[in-house]
Amino acid sequence: MQQYAFYGSLRRGMENFEQFRHGLRFRFQTVIAGYRLHAMSHYPYAVYTGREEDKMTVEIFEITNAGVEKEIHALETRVGYILDTVSIEGVPTGIYLFPQAGPEPLVKEGDWVKFFGH
Repeated sequence: MQQYAFYGSLRRGMENFEQFRHGLRFRFQTVIAGYRLHAMSHYPYAVYTGREEDKMTVEIFEITNAGVEKEIHALETRVGYILDTVSIEGVPTGIYLFPQAGPEPLVKEGDWVKFFGH
């Protein structure tokens, strides 16, 4: 998979984006429905709800370097995210999600960059 939807620290200007930017090509930003965003201190996680009223902002990237793709996958999965697929504009797109929501606060607007103050 080469296209991914990032909603947290891998969005432009955020901490992990800066680390991996050499292997990422930004395509566009959009809002997807059916997902709720939660805050875990300095990082968010998203869960699939399937509800149209639950929305979150994502940035769509192509990963242009296989090594970067492996590093991002290792970073995400070692802390509990699972790789899922969402169709964005008809294109299968990777997205890292948590299997279920916990007690962490909801990011009400669904936009981590705005919530985090960037």
